[in-house]
Amino acid sequence: MASIQHLPVELICSIAEFCRPAARSDGQRPMVYLACWVRTSRHFHDILNPLLYKWNFTIDHPLDSAVFWAASKGRLHTIKRAYEYGADLSENGSALHEPSLSTTPYPYIFHIATPLHYAIKHGYRDIFDFLIQVRVDPHVEAQDFCFCDEEPDAQYALHTALEHSKIEGAAEMLIRHLGAYMTSAETYALDDLGPGHDDLIILLVELPGPGPSAAALHYAINMGNTTLAARVLARPNLNASILGSDGQLALVRAVVLDDLPTTKLLLERPEVNVGMSDSIGLTALHCVAYTGSLPIAKLLLQCPKADAAALDEDRISALHCATQCGHLDIVKLLLQRPEVSVFSSDRFGMTPLHYAVRSRRPYTRAFTRRIKITATITATKSSELELQEESFEIIKLIFNRPNVSAATSTLYAESPLHTACRHGDLKVVKLLLERPEVDVRNANAKGQMPIHFAALSRFDGGSDVVQFLLKQPSVRLTDVDSDNRTVLHFLSATGHRCSIKPLIEAALQAGIGIDDYSTYGTAFHQAVERCQFENALTLLSYGANPMIPHQFSFNNSLLHLCVRLNASKKDKKNLQTKLVAELISRGVEIDTYTDCHFGTDEDWEPDNDDAIRNPDLRTVSDATPLFFAAATANNVDAMTLLLDAGADPTVSVYIREEVEEDLTGSSRQAFLAALFRHAWVPEDLTKEGLLEYKEAIVLLLRHGARLDHGGRTKSPLEEACRLAEHGFCDLLILLLGVSSAKNVKFRHVQNIILEYSSWPEHENIVHLLRDFVGQEFKEKKV
Repeated sequence: MASIQHLPVELICSIAEFCRPAARSDGQRPMVYLACWVRTSRHFHDILNPLLYKWNFTIDHPLDSAVFWAASKGRLHTIKRAYEYGADLSENGSALHEPSLSTTPYPYIFHIATPLHYAIKHGYRDIFDFLIQVRVDPHVEAQDFCFCDEEPDAQYALHTALEHSKIEGAAEMLIRHLGAYMTSAETYALDDLGPGHDDLIILLVELPGPGPSAAALHYAINMGNTTLAARVLARPNLNASILGSDGQLALVRAVVLDDLPTTKLLLERPEVNVGMSDSIGLTALHCVAYTGSLPIAKLLLQCPKADAAALDEDRISALHCATQCGHLDIVKLLLQRPEVSVFSSDRFGMTPLHYAVRSRRPYTRAFTRRIKITATITATKSSELELQEESFEIIKLIFNRPNVSAATSTLYAESPLHTACRHGDLKVVKLLLERPEVDVRNANAKGQMPIHFAALSRFDGGSDVVQFLLKQPSVRLTDVDSDNRTVLHFLSATGHRCSIKPLIEAALQAGIGIDDYSTYGTAFHQAVERCQFENALTLLSYGANPMIPHQFSFNNSLLHLCVRLNASKKDKKNLQTKLVAELISRGVEIDTYTDCHFGTDEDWEPDNDDAIRNPDLRTVSDATPLFFAAATANNVDAMTLLLDAGADPTVSVYIREEVEEDLTGSSRQAFLAALFRHAWVPEDLTKEGLLEYKEAIVLLLRHGARLDHGGRTKSPLEEACRLAEHGFCDLLILLLGVSSAKNVKFRHVQNIILEYSSWPEHENIVHLLRDFVGQEFKEKKV
């Protein structure tokens, strides 16, 4: 009987086809069994190896392709063989139905990339040259192949050539021979290149083709190079309506940068439509309304397809933009258009009137997220205090339109009067109240009335608005919102530029109780929670009772809330200390713990009240007020008050954060060690950083804080020795210089000495510890 070797080639192939397993999706490699057959003889190798390559490329999962093994190992011969058998050398290993690595059947694969990526990153010049020769596609992404900007991204080969190449001139060759012009699916290379890449920039700018030309156009506009923009616009294959890396149209970008010549050139292009929008729905008219360029606005509105009523993804129109930015001339121009409506509302229900009232304060004019430039009016601390007259003229202009209502409300039932009161804008408040449809007692969705908003205003005019509203016959100070908060709660929750005593007296005379209780506690609770120390002290002087029970988030007490702010200004810190003294004297508990449950309370969110935004009270540690007075407030005077009142500096602190290796599996830490963890990053500690907390550390040690008691975490003394290992001995010297035998057990110091005695390079640590033992434990021997 003839052996299998003597069978016809066709029959051998049929047997192999019959034996070939079906495609697998579980990460197994079924072709390995046929490969064993192929390796039995040269005869079978010559017949079946081409079939194995073919099946490898067409049936196996892409990540099983011999191409990627060869690319990662630098095997040019295998890559050439695969190319001869029809392999696509441009693919990255992902299947069409698998949009990302998370859906592949290979959980152990951490990245995918094309052979071109591998060759560039690993320096396989022979493979790189071959891939250039066969003209692979450079615009195929690699997933999780690099971690630039601290986040994994899907990058093209040109990014790898620019940032991670071991092949000299790789980027130039990709551009020159393969036409590479993008570093990722959303980024033009021209937008990534900075100083020192002039040669590459020239190559990219001159690269032919629709895509490279669009990239060159956006680059020219961004650089303000009108001459280059005009030259690129003269190219016959250019599509000037392609979005740039920033998601903006070339026309939009030219308008944003106030580039009138380029704007004119773009509008001459047949494919450029002034009504086209970018990735977030902004048209050129939106942008000119933001920037306030009257010549460009007139030019755009002359275009036949100009739609001045177009809305972006937030339903914001050009009129919204112009009123928000206080551009009176643009508003006048837009209101001449029949399609423009002053009744148009955005997705929050805000009309141009709401925007105009809000724009009286310059700080509300920032739209950098939307148009990626600094707003035309930059808010500064001084300019925030100035009310803009142009915006007032816009408000009057809107009122002159027929059927305009000054009482229109947003989705949250907030009227323009609410906004004017919050901004302390007495002039606009008076103007609005002249309108018969405006009700001074109109409440928003949370039951908050204009006087509540005026009481919350942080501007100088807030008090004036409150005083003015108090003269209105229908205003009642006793009105509460849906959480039972009175005007007193709102007055107490915000820092005011002038004394609130007259307003508190007016509220009390009107019948508001100093201790009226709401969902968020009393007015005093609200003041302390918002760290308004002066307001809290004022309320105490009027008889507020701090002992009324209230459950703050995460079991914070009044003392916790008082010392969770690092008051950098001396006056603020003095008020903080004074309030701590008042709370202690009135019997507030000094040794309660917070209870953050950081790992189990991830769904908790701080209250997002539109008027009073209550803070997120979570911390990375649960501890007593004394700890936060040291670690967060760094207020030595407040610490002294707490210690004199009996606060215990030896209690443990409970860790509520994702901890480092040396803390893993433990939730407790010694008081001082936790203070070190909060105060600084150990490897970055400097003498100046230590000096900032030196007084607090000394005070705690003199009141008995422990250097041991590390438990499963490192003790304070061990932490100091670890820093000394790296050459920073100041903390160790400080601790040993202030401490005595009352702060640490001899056995703990002895164990550390024994540990470091085996390391000659740390002789200085041992010397310091032995000196301490000799001074504080004279009868002991190490």
